Amino acid sequence: MMNNQEVLKNKILALIDGNRDPWKKAGFYGDPTIQIIMNRLYKRWEENNRDGRPIDYATLDELKIMARLAEKYYRTPSSEIQRQYLFGIKREEKKEGVLKKLLKKIFWGR
Repeated sequence: MMNNQEVLKNKILALIDGNRDPWKKAGFYGDPTIQIIMNRLYKRWEENNRDGRPIDYATLDELKIMARLAEKYYRTPSSEIQRQYLFGIKREEKKEGVLKKLLKKIFWGR
């Protein structure tokens, strides 16, 4: 029987690493929270002579956060993730207008 940590690891790996859509992976691994966690995991993994996988060194709390974000990015349409990467526009920011936001970014770097 698998423990909670193994279940969460398998879920994360299936939703993100097993996903054929590169935008899902980019969204997940580009998330600032995931980057912080991954930096910690790689440090622990390096300290343990790269034994196993970096995810093997995650705490239960880190795995819960990662699993929640994996579900989020798995459900997020690729077009939304692309828009966030290319234009820095999130769905809730659409009120300002995509064109206005894009022009600001191009002309004033904002």
